[in-house]
Amino acid sequence: MPKPKKQSKRREEILQMSAKLFNEKGYKATSVKDIAAVAGIEAASLYNHIENKQEVLQVLLLAVAEKFNAAIDVISVRGIPPKRKLKQIIEAHLEIAFEHRNSVHLILHDWKELEAQQKDKFLRLRNDYQNKFQQIIEEGIEAGSLKAVNSTLQLQHILSSLRWIYNPELYKKPLEISLEEYKETVLNLLFSGIIKE
Repeated sequence: MPKPKKQSKRREEILQMSAKLFNEKGYKATSVKDIAAVAGIEAASLYNHIENKQEVLQVLLLAVAEKFNAAIDVISVRGIPPKRKLKQIIEAHLEIAFEHRNSVHLILHDWKELEAQQKDKFLRLRNDYQNKFQQIIEEGIEAGSLKAVNSTLQLQHILSSLRWIYNPELYKKPLEISLEEYKETVLNLLFSGIIKE
């Protein structure tokens, strides 16, 4: 496993440029030379900032997975009704996805390219997040504020709706939809549906 380099402003810039490249070309199709080119340095100099391409993927994926978990941990302990918690978790999920749009795209497929130890860590984080998410749904069902429908199906339905935001095609014209509009629309569709009463 690559040993992470010390964090620096320049290293963070390279990580974000790499995320954009992975988003545009795919992890497999992106080379260290590609990363060096967008960073404006020689490939040999790139290793002063990163160990290799695998380390970049590892740092990007684990960082965003940890952000999702940190957000849900904060919300889940608030003394508010489950339905409100669920809405706040969805909003937080969308906020993280918007802010880290290139990194969250890696969650769809490129996590499979992680080396075994880091892949296990990522999957643990992903499973923890989904379990916490489902627990809030189950609390809502028990409280009578959510329909008594299979909580796993509800979870997957919500996550499927949120994963659409990871699609890089969405960001070719990013000014057409704001974060607030996206949050409002998603919450309305998830909680009220598309049928006009």
